[in-house]
Amino acid sequence: MPRLILVRHAKTERTASSDAVRDLTERGRSQSTALGEALDGDVREPAVALVSTAVRAAQTWDLAASVLAAEVTRRLLDSLYTADPDVVLDEVRVLGEDVETAIVVGHNPTIADLVAQLVGNRAGGAYDELRAGGFSPATTAVFDVEPRWSDIDSTTATLVRYVPPLA
Repeated sequence: MPRLILVRHAKTERTASSDAVRDLTERGRSQSTALGEALDGDVREPAVALVSTAVRAAQTWDLAASVLAAEVTRRLLDSLYTADPDVVLDEVRVLGEDVETAIVVGHNPTIADLVAQLVGNRAGGAYDELRAGGFSPATTAVFDVEPRWSDIDSTTATLVRYVPPLA
């Protein structure tokens, strides 16, 4: 069963010469490393990370990936910088059936909106934790998808874990 991990980039500096080049703060760096440690057991190989080209998203992923035991192929995608949830789903739906884990590292409101779309009105366990905790920087939602990437929607994705910011 494929696994989808949706990550909102970690805490960033408020200003920079442009939005796309904002760096992570020290707290954001700590959040990213803690996120990688927390997700280590969730990543099944072969795995791919679809990462926004914004500096803060790439930094979030690189720091998280540095502590993962699993090997993950990183793909930087311009489309994720200003994507809406359907664009993200389109990128996931075309993944090969050999990919066991897809990690998407992006921005709000896109990531939070996509999580809400996949969660729908289901309740209990991780669903209730998600609703109570929200989707601030460095938050992650882990979904299992059945049966394959091309079929992903709110009826085929099950939230198995909600990971709030850890640092």
